[in-house]
Amino acid sequence: MKGHSQKGFSLIEILVAMALVSIILLIAVGTDFSDRKSLDQILDKYERVIRFSSDEAILKNNFVRMNLNIDKDDGQHLSLEYSDDKNFVIDLELARRESSESDSDKELREEKEKEQNSSFSNVPEFEAEDFELPGNVVLLGSGSELTENFITSGKTQIYFYPNGQKDASIIIFATSDELATLEIEPFRRVINRRYIKIPEDFNGEFEEYIIEKAKKRCDKLIVGVTVDELGQ
Repeated sequence: MKGHSQKGFSLIEILVAMALVSIILLIAVGTDFSDRKSLDQILDKYERVIRFSSDEAILKNNFVRMNLNIDKDDGQHLSLEYSDDKNFVIDLELARRESSESDSDKELREEKEKEQNSSFSNVPEFEAEDFELPGNVVLLGSGSELTENFITSGKTQIYFYPNGQKDASIIIFATSDELATLEIEPFRRVINRRYIKIPEDFNGEFEEYIIEKAKKRCDKLIVGVTVDELGQ
């Protein structure tokens, strides 16, 4: 009695099938996956520098601040500084600049910033090049309890204090299809991460839309203004 012959798939056939599936998946979700991966890498890096800044302020027994340069034309970047002045006091008026200001007000603010900046030096262990944004991620801005609004241009700072406290703050990034926030609590070593999808059927002014979403999230977290949930 002859046995029935059984034929399975060869290793080459299995590998070819797996390659085809991978290509199909890459075509279907490649852009979204790439954007989320880049976004997560930046969020991971910023979380590390936030924790490092908090530790550095305690170790140096001095103010430490994150400088966020938000202007796209100037190349969005991050720097980290500590104060050499034991008597340094934050200029609240300077921190709470208006989102729109006259040329004379801007000139006066820049003079005050120059004077304040003289109290700070770069943290030598920090490499700014490691925190450059990839082309598919944008820094929308930042807001804190000091600024009391969402800053979307120029430079803004987040301060870390020798007693371990830090500014209650929010930093918001965006890709082509979602926002991501890092929300910093002042007294605990907690950094909350939140993702906000942009509707697929959105057809308005994209930049205005995402800035408005970012401002609403900042108001809700920092200023305490009651707003609708961002998804509504």
